[in-house]
Amino acid sequence: MAPVLWMPGSTPRSLPPIAATLKPLASAASRTTLPQTRGYIINMVRSISPDWLRLEFDHAAAAGFNLVLFPVLNNGWTLFPSQTAREYGLGRINPLLRGWDPLAEACRLARERDQLIWGYARAFNFHPRYAIAEHKLLHHYPEWRLRAHRDHHSARSRRNELWHPCPINPDYRRHVADLLTEGVGAYPLQGLVFYYSSYGLHGGPLATSPFCFCDSCKTQYREAHGGADLELDAAGERLGQVRAWQQRMSHETLGYLRHRILRMRRTLRLLCRARPFWRENPTRPDLTRDDIRLMDWPALLAQGMVDELLVDSDEEPVGPWLGSRLAADYACLGDRALFSPIVSLETALDLRHAMRLVHRYPIPGFYAEFQHTLDDREAALVRNSFFDDPAMVAETNPTVTAIWLLDQVRLRHQDHEALSSLMADTLRILTRQLPLPNDFQLLQVIEQNLAGLEQFIRRRRLEPARIEEETLRQLGLARRFVRLAALDVRA
Repeated sequence: MAPVLWMPGSTPRSLPPIAATLKPLASAASRTTLPQTRGYIINMVRSISPDWLRLEFDHAAAAGFNLVLFPVLNNGWTLFPSQTAREYGLGRINPLLRGWDPLAEACRLARERDQLIWGYARAFNFHPRYAIAEHKLLHHYPEWRLRAHRDHHSARSRRNELWHPCPINPDYRRHVADLLTEGVGAYPLQGLVFYYSSYGLHGGPLATSPFCFCDSCKTQYREAHGGADLELDAAGERLGQVRAWQQRMSHETLGYLRHRILRMRRTLRLLCRARPFWRENPTRPDLTRDDIRLMDWPALLAQGMVDELLVDSDEEPVGPWLGSRLAADYACLGDRALFSPIVSLETALDLRHAMRLVHRYPIPGFYAEFQHTLDDREAALVRNSFFDDPAMVAETNPTVTAIWLLDQVRLRHQDHEALSSLMADTLRILTRQLPLPNDFQLLQVIEQNLAGLEQFIRRRRLEPARIEEETLRQLGLARRFVRLAALDVRA
């Protein structure tokens, strides 16, 4: 049976007294750099060159960003020479990038600057805004296109058919998995982010969301519902059933991609970028709304299907109201979910809004999406104003991150015997999960105990002490990273 670390109203009994372990503790957290993710997003909005890419990494490193998101699959094109793409009868790389390997160069630049690099896959939307060359994929495979309902063809629906592949088409999702597993296997990426912000399948009535009714969807629906006709059901009283099936298939696609990629590299961090539709009308969670993307992110996060959710800025520039956005995200995604905001920045000084909230909400950091290219002056400004202390990417080693956070709580409350003893005992057990977590059940027990401690504090039952909100933030964030470590064991 797993050891019980602590129960409200009791003292730890399963471990030696704290006095015997304070000196040899020498927690790994005390020697670890501040765990704070400072992400820098490189978008494909213009043609890139080796010199431009080097300057991007130079400026990101000079500013203090410790993580770079670099596109590996964008609008149907890979940013690395792909043999898999050639096997599908497509160009091996984006035609404007022939003659060099942008992903290999990005990995080299990141390694030289002690930065992590995560891949960025835009697989479900080919909007021209993010294209430096017209995609050819859906010209070669027109059966992969999203298709509108036969009663709702219009100029808008035809435009969407040009831009969106059907995400639940088995052949298309296999194609995406083949490309991404090739990239993950050939390049030293530590994480992969799926772009779901402009997902092609929406909820709502057919008049506003007439997708998807391609031949593949009709065949799959017929097999799943005893010969039922997808178009007839959607046009009648079974639209809710159709939307629920589309959501289930969307989840299955994500699960398929996760399975294929983790078979290639088990330690890869998998994240999704999603538009925060829950902020628009939180009182109506049904599947018939036209703003639902048919991805139940709270459920997917609870199942461990996604390590972390990156909440899209939704094209809103960062400002003083960012805190209310994060509060809405926290309320929707749940108390166990690990999420981080993407902040859209017009100027470098706008980072002050994001930095202020890193110390107020249980988030590991943020991801900056500048609307322009950083220059030397702005990079120096960011470093001197916000990133003067070095930081490690919090998600790299969730056990180390949790240890650092819990040790901060221990040091802050050394005069509180019960809390200090509990933190020291928890740290002692947690350090046994280094260098890699290996005990799923033990990590679950630690997570449950930390959740109980948070509730005990919020009910003001941990006396005599004044527990600051910073302590609760660090406990909540540590609990999330303990859970992430448990998910790594399961993976």
